[in-house]
Amino acid sequence: MVQRIPTRMEDTQYYLECVKVTLKDAIYERSTAVRHTAEFLENITQHYSDKYHLIKVSDGGVDENPLHARAMYADLASFFKGDYDYLAHFCNAGGDSRINPVERCIGSISHALYGTCLVRKKLNESEKDTLRKKDGSQKDFRSNLDANK
Repeated sequence: MVQRIPTRMEDTQYYLECVKVTLKDAIYERSTAVRHTAEFLENITQHYSDKYHLIKVSDGGVDENPLHARAMYADLASFFKGDYDYLAHFCNAGGDSRINPVERCIGSISHALYGTCLVRKKLNESEKDTLRKKDGSQKDFRSNLDANK
């Protein structure tokens, strides 16, 4: 199949003007191919239960690069769980994320959230002590927090 890559979002039949944005807790909710797949499948089945083809476009980052084994396994899980007839996963060439509709929306979202601070919860004294003892890595910080629970 040869598909012409659109230069405008309005030129494509695959873009349905529905972008879902979720905020993640960078400490406790790591970005992985499996997490992206689980969230994606939950969202896609809520809105598009009768679709047979799935074409995923990603930015090629380590958590969604279609050449990485974890992303391939996540795509296989998507394929079987969604009972699709066809699944394609590709990433944009470097510097060409402008043709990815979601990536194009990120700039507007970033601009709108500029200067906004989101607070998870106020730290208690024990958590503040753990943060002060942190030796630099996220892994150690998580371990210290888990040990103090």
